[in-house]
Amino acid sequence: MKNTKPYPPTDPASYQVLGWMIEKDYLNLKESIRDSGQVVVPIVTTFEGEIIDGHHRQLAVEELRSEGVKIKVPDAVLLHLTETEEKREEALRLNLQRRNLSRKQKHEIVQNELKYDPSRNDTWIGNICGVDPKTVGSHRSKLEREKEIRHFDEYRTRNGKTYPRTIARDSREAKKLRKDASAVYGDLPEGSFRKINVEQIQRDVNREAVKKMELPSDNLTDDIEMLACDFREMEVEDESINAILTDPLYEGDALHLWSDLAEFAEKKLVDGGLLVAYTGIEFLPEVLERLTGELDYIWQRVVFFKGNKRSNCGPIRGGSGYRPILIFGKNRKQLEKGILDVIPSGDREKEWHPFQQSVSEAEHILNDMTSQGDLICDPFAGSFTTAIACHRTGRRFIGCDLDKDNLKVGKYRLLAEKGEVDPSNLPFPSKNEAVS
Repeated sequence: MKNTKPYPPTDPASYQVLGWMIEKDYLNLKESIRDSGQVVVPIVTTFEGEIIDGHHRQLAVEELRSEGVKIKVPDAVLLHLTETEEKREEALRLNLQRRNLSRKQKHEIVQNELKYDPSRNDTWIGNICGVDPKTVGSHRSKLEREKEIRHFDEYRTRNGKTYPRTIARDSREAKKLRKDASAVYGDLPEGSFRKINVEQIQRDVNREAVKKMELPSDNLTDDIEMLACDFREMEVEDESINAILTDPLYEGDALHLWSDLAEFAEKKLVDGGLLVAYTGIEFLPEVLERLTGELDYIWQRVVFFKGNKRSNCGPIRGGSGYRPILIFGKNRKQLEKGILDVIPSGDREKEWHPFQQSVSEAEHILNDMTSQGDLICDPFAGSFTTAIACHRTGRRFIGCDLDKDNLKVGKYRLLAEKGEVDPSNLPFPSKNEAVS
């Protein structure tokens, strides 16, 4: 029996964010499924059965079966998504990955996303659409001028926090930026702030403000211990650490630290404990060699970069679209629960340290690879992101950094998490700090 239903379907599809393809393309897809007897690309759904990606494939299968054509049950990918916003974003991300869109089409999608919810910051929308945040900002300014979207004095980030607009877009904002930056860099002549990375200015100004604060000298909680020292001199009991989550330097001059880290891990980890470490690609063979002398290789996970790919990478002078995360263990054991090797990328967070990683990424790793109450260590703590993630997820923490200013930043961030300081009082309020 030939299908007689109209195309496109009149019933709305909740997460068909780019709309239904033209009928000619749909019929070609349907014929390819008829010829092969199967759907090649899996259909992505939530655990509740909502289709996130694959509306056309599912429709074609249903119509072909109604016509008496035998079609193999399509493969399915199940995603644990609960919020409407994240379902919609995942649907858009998957569509953008598969469809070969022109530059004009991508820009139309950026404008549609701004119209859908202009309260999201440029980085968030840029990450969704796979474009530079500056491109989003340009479209935002145009749509604001044309009164198609409203102007926001504060933006939302993906993790739900809000922060004020601080990028200089006019002379008044530029004057404020120069004034606050002069506390760190000295007097800056008119226009010179444009020669300095705005993110760097805001980070340095905030770090200088925290540096001048009177903060407690002892530990702020019984479960979080932050230190300013070399990790090789850190006093921690042997075989007491459940997992090490860290981001060491991975340039050529710092590779010797990976050997010391491996020895530290072998000595301090409990039996079956894990070393989970961000690393780079160029020196990956050397890193692996230094770790495998003391520990058992288990797996590799990756975080894909959002938006534009990192360029000018290593000897190929090309682009890198992901960062490896190595997993080693002390006496390899089966993990208690299965995990995916792709970790959802968090928002860009560089407001406290140039090498700062996302708190949400650290939370994700801790939640699916460790248990509440576990002792987690970060021997290269930087701005103590791992400590913040441990506080949020109910893990104990011990970690250190050589820079005493980083220790002060870590304590300030933890005080902000506990609601004992107000981050909005910073010269440039941090968009990722919790406010109770």
